[in-house]
Formats: sequence, C-alpha cells, structure tokens
Amino acid sequence: MCIKLFNFMNFKLMSFALCLVSFNFCDAINPQQLIHQNRKTVMKIYLKTFAQDKELDSAQTAQLMDIALMTPYIGGDAVYSARVMLGIDPDDYGVPYRLIETETQIEKKSIKVYPNPANDNVTVELMGYDNLQYAEIQIYGLVGNLIFNKKITENVSNVSVAELKSGLYFYNVIVNNNCIAKEKLIIVK
Repeated sequence: MCIKLFNFMNFKLMSFALCLVSFNFCDAINPQQLIHQNRKTVMKIYLKTFAQDKELDSAQTAQLMDIALMTPYIGGDAVYSARVMLGIDPDDYGVPYRLIETETQIEKKSIKVYPNPANDNVTVELMGYDNLQYAEIQIYGLVGNLIFNKKITENVSNVSVAELKSGLYFYNVIVNNNCIAKEKLIIVK
C-alpha cells in the first residue's frame, strides 16, 4: 500500500514538473503568425487549467471562444482544440464556412489579383462579394513571415507594392474572415 501511494505521489509530482517545464517553454515561444499564436494561447490555457484539474475563468473562456469560432484554414489546428476544450459545435454558432453555398452563388464569385508579375501596384478584384464587410490582402515572404497587409474596401482596389523588393512572395486574400485565395506573387523591378 505504501509503495502504491509513493508511486502515485511520484507520478503526480512528475506530472506537475512536466507542466511547469511545458508552461515555461510555452512562454518562450514568440509566434508571428496567427496559427502559431492560437496554438500558443490554447496550449497555455490548457496547461493552466485542464492539466492541473482547474476550471476555466471568463477571460480564458473568451480567448478560447475567439479561437474556436475561426475557420481552421485561418486559425489552424488550435481551432479544433479550443472547440473541444469548450465543448462547442461550430454549427450552433453559424460559423460561415460550414454553410453550404449553391452552385450559382459559387459561380458568381471570382477573385483576380493582377498583374502578376507586378512592379509597383497590383489590382485586387473581388466579384460577387456584395456584402463585403471585411477584406484584406496579406503578402508573405518565402519563409512565411507576414511582410505586408492592406485592408480592401472596394470590390476593385489598387494596392501599392512599391516597397517590396524583386522576388517571389505569397499572398492571401481574406474576405469576411475566410481565406478565399492563396497564390504566388512575383515582383519585378
């Protein structure tokens, strides 16, 4: 009996020590991209609560809810973890990517970013997005670092890329919190 108690206490102590090490390691991570920020936030909340058999407070619940209501394409795999930790179903909250669009709605929508290769400006055309609440173009370097982003307010917008050096970049077009285009962009000076 004494040996079982000792083994149990030793296991609990090792689990707690592992949580402390993980928590300190989690604080050392300084993510730049949203996917990695979400992963860090969810892991930090998990280590502070679930790993230590504690309840979520209102601030932690709000943080998890913000992540849980993102689309996994934008928010990464932490979206699924946040949903499980909160015990929610995204269908209950009307997450937009879950809604089925008819074929005619899909055919009417198009995204064009041109010219490509570009020099000083690119034009972003968002056709079929009548209720454009929020849109932006994000330009990333080859290693995935966000270099530039600009809010798009019109269905046809000119975006200056004059500050970018010649090279290969990647862009995302985000409309109403959904990434609708992800392509290469070549800048030639």
